Amino acid sequence: MKKQIITNQFTDKELEKKQEELEKLLEKNYRPNQELSEPLKLTQFWEEWEKMYGESGLVNPRGDSLLTELAVWAINRLKPKLLMINYNDPDYVYWGYKSHYTRGISIIDQGIKRLVDTIKLAEEYRDNTVLCIVPDCGRDSNPFLSVPYQHHFNSKSAHEIFALFWGKGINKNKVIERQVSQIDIAPTIAKIMGFNADYAEGNILEEVFI
Repeated sequence: MKKQIITNQFTDKELEKKQEELEKLLEKNYRPNQELSEPLKLTQFWEEWEKMYGESGLVNPRGDSLLTELAVWAINRLKPKLLMINYNDPDYVYWGYKSHYTRGISIIDQGIKRLVDTIKLAEEYRDNTVLCIVPDCGRDSNPFLSVPYQHHFNSKSAHEIFALFWGKGINKNKVIERQVSQIDIAPTIAKIMGFNADYAEGNILEEVFI
Protein backbone atom coordinates (compact mmCIF):
# COMPACT_ATOMS: atom_id res chain seq x y z
CA MET A 1 0.00 0.00 0.00
CA LYS A 2 2.92 2.33 0.66
CA LYS A 3 4.04 1.68 -2.88
CA GLN A 4 0.60 2.56 -4.22
CA ILE A 5 0.56 5.83 -2.29
CA ILE A 6 4.05 6.79 -3.51
CA THR A 7 3.00 6.35 -7.14
CA ASN A 8 0.59 9.27 -6.68
CA GLN A 9 -2.02 7.77 -8.99
CA PHE A 10 -5.05 8.70 -6.89
CA THR A 11 -7.34 11.69 -6.61
CA ASP A 12 -7.11 13.68 -3.38
CA LYS A 13 -10.12 11.86 -1.96
CA GLU A 14 -8.80 8.43 -2.96
CA LEU A 15 -5.36 9.26 -1.56
CA GLU A 16 -6.87 10.30 1.76
CA LYS A 17 -8.75 7.00 1.96
CA LYS A 18 -5.60 5.01 1.14
CA GLN A 19 -3.63 6.84 3.83
CA GLU A 20 -6.36 6.08 6.37
CA GLU A 21 -6.25 2.40 5.41
CA LEU A 22 -2.46 2.37 5.79
CA GLU A 23 -2.67 4.00 9.22
CA LYS A 24 -5.13 1.33 10.37
CA LEU A 25 -2.77 -1.40 9.17
CA LEU A 26 0.20 0.18 10.94
CA GLU A 27 -1.83 0.39 14.17
CA LYS A 28 -2.07 -3.41 14.08
CA ASN A 29 1.71 -3.79 13.90
CA TYR A 30 2.64 -6.16 16.73
CA ARG A 31 6.18 -4.73 16.69
CA PRO A 32 5.39 -1.02 17.18
CA ASN A 33 8.96 -0.08 18.08
CA GLN A 34 10.40 -1.63 14.96
CA GLU A 35 10.30 -0.41 11.40
CA LEU A 36 8.15 -2.62 9.22
CA SER A 37 10.46 -4.08 6.65
CA GLU A 38 10.25 -6.78 4.03
CA PRO A 39 13.12 -9.09 3.05
CA LEU A 40 14.52 -8.28 -0.39
CA LYS A 41 13.65 -11.76 -1.66
CA LEU A 42 10.00 -11.25 -0.67
CA THR A 43 9.92 -7.80 -2.28
CA GLN A 44 11.26 -9.29 -5.50
CA PHE A 45 8.68 -12.07 -5.26
CA TRP A 46 5.77 -9.59 -5.25
CA GLU A 47 7.38 -7.48 -7.96
CA GLU A 48 7.55 -10.56 -10.19
CA TRP A 49 3.95 -11.42 -9.32
CA GLU A 50 2.78 -7.91 -10.18
CA LYS A 51 4.72 -7.98 -13.44
CA MET A 52 3.01 -11.25 -14.33
CA TYR A 53 -0.55 -10.51 -13.19
CA GLY A 54 -0.79 -6.78 -12.48
CA GLU A 55 -2.55 -5.25 -9.47
CA SER A 56 -6.20 -5.57 -10.47
CA GLY A 57 -6.71 -9.12 -9.18
CA LEU A 58 -8.74 -9.81 -12.32
CA VAL A 59 -6.02 -11.57 -14.31
CA ASN A 60 -4.52 -13.95 -11.76
CA PRO A 61 -6.26 -17.21 -10.69
CA ARG A 62 -9.06 -16.84 -8.15
CA GLY A 63 -10.04 -18.58 -4.92
CA ASP A 64 -8.15 -21.72 -4.02
CA SER A 65 -6.57 -21.84 -7.47
CA LEU A 66 -4.89 -18.57 -6.52
CA LEU A 67 -3.56 -20.12 -3.30
CA THR A 68 -2.09 -23.02 -5.25
CA GLU A 69 -0.44 -20.64 -7.72
CA LEU A 70 1.05 -18.58 -4.88
CA ALA A 71 2.30 -21.75 -3.18
CA VAL A 72 3.99 -22.98 -6.37
CA TRP A 73 5.62 -19.57 -6.83
CA ALA A 74 6.79 -19.63 -3.20
CA ILE A 75 8.28 -23.12 -3.53
CA ASN A 76 10.18 -22.17 -6.68
CA ARG A 77 11.31 -18.70 -5.58
CA LEU A 78 11.32 -18.41 -1.78
CA LYS A 79 12.27 -22.01 -0.83
CA PRO A 80 10.38 -22.02 2.50
CA LYS A 81 11.07 -24.63 5.18
CA LEU A 82 7.42 -24.54 6.26
CA LEU A 83 4.50 -23.59 4.03
CA MET A 84 0.90 -23.47 5.24
CA ILE A 85 -1.99 -23.21 2.78
CA ASN A 86 -5.51 -22.47 4.03
CA TYR A 87 -7.83 -23.64 1.27
CA ASN A 88 -11.42 -22.43 1.68
CA ASP A 89 -13.46 -22.88 -1.53
CA PRO A 90 -15.65 -25.66 0.00
CA ASP A 91 -16.98 -23.13 2.53
CA TYR A 92 -19.03 -21.58 -0.27
CA VAL A 93 -21.52 -24.37 0.43
CA TYR A 94 -23.18 -21.85 2.75
CA TRP A 95 -24.71 -20.28 -0.33
CA GLY A 96 -26.91 -23.35 -0.51
CA TYR A 97 -25.58 -25.16 -3.57
CA LYS A 98 -24.20 -28.67 -3.20
CA SER A 99 -22.15 -28.24 -6.38
CA HIS A 100 -20.16 -25.39 -4.77
CA TYR A 101 -18.95 -27.86 -2.16
CA THR A 102 -18.03 -30.69 -4.52
CA ARG A 103 -16.46 -28.26 -6.99
CA GLY A 104 -14.39 -26.76 -4.17
CA ILE A 105 -13.11 -30.21 -3.24
CA SER A 106 -12.18 -30.86 -6.87
CA ILE A 107 -10.22 -27.59 -7.06
CA ILE A 108 -8.29 -28.48 -3.89
CA ASP A 109 -7.63 -31.99 -5.20
CA GLN A 110 -6.16 -30.56 -8.40
CA GLY A 111 -4.15 -28.06 -6.35
CA ILE A 112 -2.61 -30.76 -4.17
CA LYS A 113 -1.64 -32.74 -7.26
CA ARG A 114 0.07 -29.67 -8.67
CA LEU A 115 1.94 -29.12 -5.41
CA VAL A 116 3.14 -32.73 -5.41
CA ASP A 117 4.28 -32.40 -9.03
CA THR A 118 6.11 -29.16 -8.16
CA ILE A 119 7.83 -30.80 -5.19
CA LYS A 120 8.98 -33.72 -7.32
CA LEU A 121 10.54 -31.33 -9.84
CA ALA A 122 12.34 -29.18 -7.25
CA GLU A 123 15.74 -30.57 -6.24
CA GLU A 124 15.58 -28.94 -2.80
CA TYR A 125 12.25 -30.57 -2.00
CA ARG A 126 12.30 -33.87 -3.89
CA ASP A 127 12.57 -36.78 -1.42
CA ASN A 128 12.90 -34.21 1.35
CA THR A 129 9.35 -33.01 1.95
CA VAL A 130 6.28 -34.04 3.93
CA LEU A 131 2.74 -32.92 3.17
CA CYS A 132 0.11 -32.89 5.92
CA ILE A 133 -3.44 -32.46 4.64
CA VAL A 134 -6.11 -31.92 7.28
CA PRO A 135 -9.54 -30.20 7.33
CA ASP A 136 -10.42 -27.83 10.16
CA CYS A 137 -13.84 -29.42 10.74
CA GLY A 138 -16.20 -32.12 9.53
CA ARG A 139 -19.63 -31.68 7.94
CA ASP A 140 -23.19 -32.51 8.98
CA SER A 141 -24.63 -35.44 7.07
CA ASN A 142 -28.32 -34.69 7.65
CA PRO A 143 -30.05 -34.97 4.23
CA PHE A 144 -33.01 -32.87 5.41
CA LEU A 145 -31.03 -29.66 5.93
CA SER A 146 -31.92 -26.86 3.52
CA VAL A 147 -28.23 -26.12 3.06
CA PRO A 148 -26.14 -29.31 2.77
CA TYR A 149 -22.82 -30.03 4.45
CA GLN A 150 -23.08 -27.57 7.33
CA HIS A 151 -21.17 -28.02 10.57
CA HIS A 152 -23.27 -25.98 13.01
CA PHE A 153 -25.52 -28.67 14.48
CA ASN A 154 -23.04 -30.50 16.70
CA SER A 155 -23.49 -33.77 14.85
CA LYS A 156 -20.92 -36.54 15.14
CA SER A 157 -19.84 -36.18 11.52
CA ALA A 158 -19.22 -32.45 12.03
CA HIS A 159 -16.58 -33.39 14.62
CA GLU A 160 -14.89 -36.05 12.51
CA ILE A 161 -12.03 -35.23 10.15
CA PHE A 162 -9.14 -37.06 8.54
CA ALA A 163 -5.43 -36.35 8.35
CA LEU A 164 -3.25 -37.43 5.45
CA PHE A 165 0.55 -37.50 5.62
CA TRP A 166 2.71 -38.04 2.55
CA GLY A 167 6.42 -37.81 1.92
CA LYS A 168 9.84 -38.60 3.35
CA GLY A 169 9.82 -40.91 6.37
CA ILE A 170 6.06 -41.48 6.24
CA ASN A 171 4.46 -44.93 6.23
CA LYS A 172 3.07 -45.68 2.77
CA ASN A 173 -0.36 -47.21 2.14
CA LYS A 174 -1.15 -47.35 5.84
CA VAL A 175 -4.54 -46.45 7.31
CA ILE A 176 -4.71 -45.75 11.04
CA GLU A 177 -8.19 -46.22 12.49
CA ARG A 178 -7.37 -45.03 16.01
CA GLN A 179 -9.27 -41.92 17.04
CA VAL A 180 -6.94 -39.03 17.80
CA SER A 181 -7.27 -35.28 18.24
CA GLN A 182 -6.66 -32.41 15.86
CA ILE A 183 -4.23 -30.91 18.37
CA ASP A 184 -1.91 -33.87 17.71
CA ILE A 185 -1.01 -32.37 14.33
CA ALA A 186 1.23 -29.60 15.71
CA PRO A 187 3.66 -31.78 17.71
CA THR A 188 3.75 -34.29 14.85
CA ILE A 189 4.81 -31.60 12.39
CA ALA A 190 7.36 -30.35 14.92
CA LYS A 191 8.92 -33.82 15.04
CA ILE A 192 9.06 -33.93 11.23
CA MET A 193 10.89 -30.60 11.25
CA GLY A 194 13.32 -31.72 13.94
CA PHE A 195 12.30 -29.81 17.05
CA ASN A 196 10.11 -30.29 20.12
CA ALA A 197 6.76 -28.52 20.45
CA ASP A 198 7.14 -28.13 24.22
CA TYR A 199 3.98 -26.09 24.69
CA ALA A 200 1.70 -28.15 22.44
CA GLU A 201 -1.10 -29.97 24.24
CA GLY A 202 -1.35 -32.82 21.74
CA ASN A 203 0.68 -35.99 21.26
CA ILE A 204 2.97 -37.01 18.40
CA LEU A 205 1.26 -39.38 15.96
CA GLU A 206 4.04 -41.95 15.99
CA GLU A 207 2.11 -44.35 13.73
CA VAL A 208 2.59 -42.16 10.67
CA PHE A 209 6.36 -42.65 10.68
CA ILE A 210 8.30 -45.55 9.19
